[in-house]
Amino acid sequence: MRKSMLSVFLVLLVASLAFAGGDGEDSAAPAGTPVLDAFVISTGEWTDYGPENNRLVEYFQNEYGIVFDFIVAPEESQDDQKSLLLASGDYPSIFFHGNFSRPERQRYGRLGVLQALNDLIEEYAPNVQNVLLSDEGYAAGSIAPDGNIYGLPGAEICYHCFYTPKMWINYDWLETLGLEVPTTTDEFEAVLEAFKNGDPNGNGIADEIPFSGAQQTWYAEPRGVLLSPFIYVDIDHYLGVENGQIYMSATQDAFRDGLLWAAGLYERGLIDPLAFTQNEDAFGVVAQNPDAALVGSYAAGHQLLGFNQDAPERWSQYYVLPPLEGPNGHREATFRGPSYGAANFAITDAATDEIAQIAMQMQNWLFTTEGGLSAMWGPPGELWDFPEEGALGMRGQPAAFNTYFDRAVPGVVYGFEPPFYISLDTFLAWGQDQNIDIFAGYERRLTLATDTVAEFTPDEVVPTSFWMSDEDADSYAQYLTEFKSFIDQNVVAFITGQQDVRSGWDAFQDDLLRLGLEDYLELVQAAYDAQN
Repeated sequence: MRKSMLSVFLVLLVASLAFAGGDGEDSAAPAGTPVLDAFVISTGEWTDYGPENNRLVEYFQNEYGIVFDFIVAPEESQDDQKSLLLASGDYPSIFFHGNFSRPERQRYGRLGVLQALNDLIEEYAPNVQNVLLSDEGYAAGSIAPDGNIYGLPGAEICYHCFYTPKMWINYDWLETLGLEVPTTTDEFEAVLEAFKNGDPNGNGIADEIPFSGAQQTWYAEPRGVLLSPFIYVDIDHYLGVENGQIYMSATQDAFRDGLLWAAGLYERGLIDPLAFTQNEDAFGVVAQNPDAALVGSYAAGHQLLGFNQDAPERWSQYYVLPPLEGPNGHREATFRGPSYGAANFAITDAATDEIAQIAMQMQNWLFTTEGGLSAMWGPPGELWDFPEEGALGMRGQPAAFNTYFDRAVPGVVYGFEPPFYISLDTFLAWGQDQNIDIFAGYERRLTLATDTVAEFTPDEVVPTSFWMSDEDADSYAQYLTEFKSFIDQNVVAFITGQQDVRSGWDAFQDDLLRLGLEDYLELVQAAYDAQN
């Protein structure tokens, strides 16, 4: 067992009752009580109220007859703290927030620092084993090339999160102007022109903004939805795959055609210039203008970008616009399913057999519906509970759970969030009001919107994480950062007219080559081939 660093030794009053049958006044743990020493990260609530007020910590201590000894690292220095501990040789038995990349798991697994979990999973974690057998993506992200599992990623299979960015359009304006929902780039362009010139908000002022978005906000940057009708565009890495062959979208003629189209929209005032500079709050000021709706359409990962959730009379005017078909017939959604790139749960060689078994049993419970929901919101009965009779889920099916966030108890921390697994079926069975035009039905609204987008899921996508050597992983991370930053900047410059698409395209391609495009594609292709 490690020496205490920044640690908190938790012994709850209720635990003394559970362990010793006492009267609740003795806070000392009985001799022989297992101490589970673990690395976790701090959150605002954890810092303010302390882990002794955490509902899930309390549950684990009572259920498994343990006390915790935590190393608590600030979230912003999580990786640095982890690396220092591992380098010192004085590290904890368990990592609950280890953020171990795939290369790190291979490295520390080879060194024997991280235990292979295969046998522990087989004996103590049937729920984890079932996920490994039933979720091909989870297995691919958990099992190292040598066949061992050195850490477990967590996952909440958030259906609507996997199809971003999306575009949302004002149906009230379409109805006012007698327009159909656009399905092609030509139709969308005509709608934007009508939004700009047809006074759809009826105030007699030319104040309508046909299309907008925001920066530094969850997938609200306009470039993704504007270019996607021409070629597959994932703005996280600008990589695509066709028939197993990796390509960079920014090098394709179709990408140039998309830039020309978007630049034309911008030049005619159909795209809000502020969409490339404003943040969510600034967008919200305009979107929630009290006098009249001002925004005709916008990009966002989810609909409530800048909107007041308690004012549905405004945001309920907008519905998702499925992917547009471009002039070359291309029509695909951007899909970024779970990558399972990092594993938070790991057991080190410092763990005794007893501690390793208890930790794996805890992890097994976290792969149940109750365990996963408890990791996010505490054990049932307050912020969430099993469904009331007649409760319905996202698609009108019987609900698996309901949430009650207004029941939060001040000073109590609900989220501990060690790695957990919430399946897609469980996520979709979240109890919802069936009226999607109020906030109580908002998640259902997102699900139904995503259903219309998911019809256009591509056959192949490039994963966002690979099993690589340390050297290749470092090169990949550097390439990814450099190419994304460079392409982002140039795409905005091309669309906004700071650079001319036609005259600047060749120089743009030359710069991509100088950044190491060929080596980057070769690296990604090799990693992709190894996993397929």
